Amino acid sequence: MQAAKNYILIFIVTAVCFVIALHVGAVKISVAEIFNILFQGGTNTSTVAETIILNYRLPRIVLAFLVGGALSLSGCVLQGILRNPLADPYIIGSSSGASVGAAVAIIFLAELSIGYNTFFGLGITPVLAFIGSVTAVLLVYRISKFGNTVPVVTLLLAGIALSTVLGALMSLILYLSDDIVQPLVYWLMGSFNARGWVHVAAILPYPIIGFAIIFKKSFVLDVFAMGESKAKQLGVNVEREKWILLIVSALLTAAAVSVSGVIGFVGLLVPHIVRLIYGPQNRQLSWRSAIFGGNFLILADTLARTVLSPAELPVGIITSLCGGPFFIYLLKKQQGKYWL
Repeated sequence: MQAAKNYILIFIVTAVCFVIALHVGAVKISVAEIFNILFQGGTNTSTVAETIILNYRLPRIVLAFLVGGALSLSGCVLQGILRNPLADPYIIGSSSGASVGAAVAIIFLAELSIGYNTFFGLGITPVLAFIGSVTAVLLVYRISKFGNTVPVVTLLLAGIALSTVLGALMSLILYLSDDIVQPLVYWLMGSFNARGWVHVAAILPYPIIGFAIIFKKSFVLDVFAMGESKAKQLGVNVEREKWILLIVSALLTAAAVSVSGVIGFVGLLVPHIVRLIYGPQNRQLSWRSAIFGGNFLILADTLARTVLSPAELPVGIITSLCGGPFFIYLLKKQQGKYWL
């Protein structure tokens, strides 16, 4: 009974987030009109309101939900594998690696970056973003691994070091692409501006496949929490499972970055809060992180497009303003265990 109430509450919260995002904007549309357009085919509503909802706001909101869910799932997996609450696609360089790969595709392979109308959205942009993300994750993991553990200080330093190198590489790419610097810089700050249903179709397979794998591997993540030696005693092929989960995490990050640019701290903030509320069991943690990550990014994007209306802030600025202080809090909390 209590579980059913929790499910209903989460559904209501998600529905409210969607309605708020559909209602708020440069043109406010009443809740009654929104329900009329979505569930009654737009009878007795203006063509303008219907166009705004169906062609602009709804695909943007759905995309924000999918990207937020993907980034949260990625953070949930990384925190489980590394047994570290500070692990995050943005902090450990996964997002930076994906952004470099995507930027190379956008700038230097533009004729191949036909993007989002290929099979399962698998254009050159998400492919190179995936390669960059996987490479970055594996490099940080290998650099920071000390014996069978990954100390938080080493993890952070390795992530910062790699992100610095990737940042320099991104600066070089910007230097070599004078004609499209402004759009690329805006993309690097993360945005859902001018995104539509085609982008939703492009990213949709990846969170679904990623979630299915993570949900199936939730027991493995639970065992990892007890340490790798304990996992081996329980018959888990630690290295194989670790590689699978790292690749899934990188795939989720790459898919998100390829359609929205770099959006930081979602994978750090959301799974940690969900873990505090609902506990560490990954079968419950994974799907809740995905849903609340989507809701968080919907609200962040709504704030980004309305706070300076009719101008629009990159959503990455909003998430960083929320995630930065939370990251500092986590660092302070870890001082009793680690020396920074």
